[in-house]
Amino acid sequence: MSSSRGVVAALLLGLLQACGGSHSDGAASGGSGPGSPGSGGAQAGGGAPSDAGTGNGSGGGAHVIGPQMAADKLDVLFVVDNSLSMGGKQQLLAKSLPRFVARLTNPLCVDDQGVVTEQPAGPTASCSSGRREFKPITDIHFGAITTSIGGHGGDICGDLQSAGHYDDQAQLLPTKRTGVASYQNSGFLAFDATGNAGVSDPAALASDLSHDHRRG
Repeated sequence: MSSSRGVVAALLLGLLQACGGSHSDGAASGGSGPGSPGSGGAQAGGGAPSDAGTGNGSGGGAHVIGPQMAADKLDVLFVVDNSLSMGGKQQLLAKSLPRFVARLTNPLCVDDQGVVTEQPAGPTASCSSGRREFKPITDIHFGAITTSIGGHGGDICGDLQSAGHYDDQAQLLPTKRTGVASYQNSGFLAFDATGNAGVSDPAALASDLSHDHRRG
């Protein structure tokens, strides 16, 4: 999966703003002229203006950030704890994946308060009330790795490998196991609304994804 693709799920943006400029401790001779403390852009002995209080350069100040951009491409990586005690949780995850895929490819319609008004029939359908909660994602890669990364010098993996998977080496599952669905042997599943670079049916992709996670 390409690291340059846009990621839209759960994006938290922190805006850091400095608190004003610095002031000189000593007053320049001549009183409250351009060289006096707190005047901002003060000069010392006729030199170039300082950065104090200007909000630019090393003096700090707010950084201008452009508008948030919406992406129509998404990479999703599942890290699955496949220890024996998590078997039930894996089943719950597998059952929830079709709804997860549907939510990304066919977002709900909401009103101005964010209250759901309807589920459109498909990603190209219009909302009869409200608007889409976000633009439908048309290009998605789904990958999965597990927490089984070997015995770290022990012999349990060698003795019990036939009974399960104990050493997936933190690599995409289709590259380490047989019988796991993968788009063109890429190691991940791919959805592409155009059908050019992945399956175009979200339901078919969700079925493969759920099956793979039941094998964790």
